[in-house]
Formats: sequence, structure tokens, C-alpha cells
Amino acid sequence: MDDFPEIIGQKKVKGQLNFFLEGFRQNGIVRPFIIISPKGMGKTTLARAFKNRLSLSGGTTKKFVKINSASIISESQFFDQVVSQYVSPGAKITFFFDEASELPKQVQKLLLTILDNQDTRNSYTFSNGQTVDFDLQDITWIFATNQPQKVLHDLMDRLEKVTLEDYTNEQLCHILDESIRKDLTGFVIGDEEVWKNLLIDAVSTCRGNPRLAFKLGKNIAVRIRSLGADCFHLGDWIQLRTDLNIHPMGLDENDIRILKAISEYPMGITLTALAGKVGMTTQAVRENGETFLMKMGLIRIDGKRMITQKGRDYLERLNG
Repeated sequence: MDDFPEIIGQKKVKGQLNFFLEGFRQNGIVRPFIIISPKGMGKTTLARAFKNRLSLSGGTTKKFVKINSASIISESQFFDQVVSQYVSPGAKITFFFDEASELPKQVQKLLLTILDNQDTRNSYTFSNGQTVDFDLQDITWIFATNQPQKVLHDLMDRLEKVTLEDYTNEQLCHILDESIRKDLTGFVIGDEEVWKNLLIDAVSTCRGNPRLAFKLGKNIAVRIRSLGADCFHLGDWIQLRTDLNIHPMGLDENDIRILKAISEYPMGITLTALAGKVGMTTQAVRENGETFLMKMGLIRIDGKRMITQKGRDYLERLNG
């Protein structure tokens, strides 16, 4: 069993991927699947790691083609940018459609025929009159989304679902630590306990997101090089946190603006009124603010948006 050492955590997901690899080794086919997770959780990294295990004769692997689904706005564009460029008899391709929920419904519907699970080879006749064969032995189809509810139900039924697990703080610390060390030579930890506590405090600002932990590690490495130091102390981290305007829990300025606005209404405020007060659309408030604030226990929604005691305490510490 391949433990995908380049991927931290995700034990259950690795089990699914290993099962897909079993099938591939038996008949050369990977059933199309979709990776589901919030943004920044490593969907592309996972897809690339899986692709690297699709070994062909001669020790090569399938060509990896990442498609920005938002760039495909019609069937004709799907044909021009994807099919005509990459699909040909015998061509070994792994297609990775990022943010698949952005694919237009017309394209999602044609994929129903292309990905029909009853056959290993399916044909589709495009509106330009060209009929193209799609062979599952030649083409591996991987999709990813953070909004599965926007993908056609029938298409979701065609796909195996791979849902990423939340990362633990320990796993995020591992990612952060590796990111810091990767670009540094001669780096010395010093006091193990102090370093561990520094990592814990740092990952508490990463919103449970491995991409943010990785980026933060790169920023810390930049600061270490600037200091010309062979170690990094708690005071250095506190200064960097101030310089980068990193707030406790990883709240950004939009989050804080929303939290402050809600705090002004002890009896609660409606979503529409809140959006107007902070100058955002209702959708932006939902997706880019209140979801995370709720997850962190800083607000609650019971018809109206209301701040919790934890939220009040947060603002007091922020202002203090």
C-alpha cells in the first residue's frame, strides 16, 4: 500500500486512492472521481501525487493537464481548449478540472455521456459535427470542487467522491515546519519546547488551511534569512505577526469588519442589513466572512446574526 509520503494526513483519502490504483493496475482504468474540500486544502497536490502513480510501460506517467473550469464557458470552448488539443487515439492524459462547479451546465451534461460508467470507451458528437472517442484507458478524469452542490446531481453520480479530511493542528505544524526548513540550510531549532509552542501559535492563525500554513512557513523563512540568524525566537514571530498584520485565529480585515458590525446590534442584525453596513454582497458575507466566524464560535445565526460572548472577548483583546 502506497502511503503517499508527500501528503501529510488524509489517511482515509489515501486508502481510497490506493483502491483506485488497484483497479488501474488490473485493467488500466481509473474510474472518474471528484475531490471535495474547501479552498487551500491540497486538492491539486493530491491530484498530482495520484497522477504520478499511474505508471505506464517504459516508466512514464500520463501527461497531467490542469484545466481552470471557469475558463470553459461553452461546449465549443471545451472542444477547442480541451478535446482538440489533448484528445487523440492513444494519447495518455490525466485531466484535472479544478473548481468543477464553474463548468457550464452544457459542458457538465456532455460529460454525462463521456463518463458513462457502463462502458470503457464512449463517443460524443459535438455541435460542430465532429465525433470523438473517449477511452478511459487513455484518459483519467479527476475533478475538484469546494461547492459540490453546484455540480449537476447526475454528474456527481457518475463520479467517485473523495472528501478531504480536516487537518489537525499537529499536521499543520508538520506542514509549517517543513515549509520553513525547505529553503534554509544550517537552521537550528534550539529549545524544542519553545519551537513547538511557536509552531502551535503560528498554525492557530492558519484557519485550519494547509496552504496558508505552507505560505506562512515561507514568510518565516524569509524573515530568518533577513535576520541572518540560525534560529527563530518567539519574539521574532510576534514581530513578524505584527508586520504581516496577522490577527488571532487568522481573522482577516473583512472578518473583523463583519464581527464589529454585528457587535453593534445586541438583538441581532439581518444578513441584508449586515451586507449593506459592511459594503459587501450577501453572498460575499456568507462565503467570505460569517462561515468562518461561526466555525470559530464568534457569532451565531438564529434568523439574525448575533455576536457570542467569545466574539465580544475577541474584540476586547483586539482593542486592548
